[in-house]
Amino acid sequence: MELRHLYTLSESICEKISKEQLPEDILEDMEIRVFVPSLIFYGIDKEFYYITHNNSYNGFVHSDVVNAKINGVNFVILSEKDKEENI
Repeated sequence: MELRHLYTLSESICEKISKEQLPEDILEDMEIRVFVPSLIFYGIDKEFYYITHNNSYNGFVHSDVVNAKINGVNFVILSEKDKEENI
């Protein structure tokens, strides 16, 4: 799975909410845990750092988990290497 897939997934969820096929308050109670290959995880971690630090990589330190809100949907993004510890 790649970052673009998370955007697609969040857009699908938002579409279901806008069509009233899912309740709007589901976003508050939902968290989607996603495991991605290590190299992709590193890139996602770095990209979200950049976005949340005034478009700068200064001070970037790789983390073990990325908590991201994409289109209002909460994601917990982890490396596949940590999968067994986080199931």
